[in-house]
Amino acid sequence: MFGPIKIPYESVMLLNICKLKNGSRFEDAEMAIGEVCSLTKNNHDNFIAGQVFSYEGFISPEGTVGDMGEEGDHFLLITYWKDFESHEESHKDKIVMNAFEGILEFLSDTKELGYKLEWQGEKE
Repeated sequence: MFGPIKIPYESVMLLNICKLKNGSRFEDAEMAIGEVCSLTKNNHDNFIAGQVFSYEGFISPEGTVGDMGEEGDHFLLITYWKDFESHEESHKDKIVMNAFEGILEFLSDTKELGYKLEWQGEKE
């Protein structure tokens, strides 16, 4: 569950930026996030892997171009799929979507952006 993951080159990644409501913390939503992740992982054959990142508040001035804004409290739900269509089918799963409602109660905004893997490598 907390080990390394291997992402096939022919995969897609969905990055869901989840902004927390004022007064909500990542820890408040953590159990609901875990439930959605477990249901997705166990119920969808074309799901490859997932990750959850909580924002720590640091911004790299060396790696940032342009103005740094007020990022606010948020976390990332990252999922890897064999194809985008499989991801979209997962949104029709009533069990997963009912569980996702538990996360939404803590969020003011969420955007799910899709990406195609173009390069990956590991240190040798």
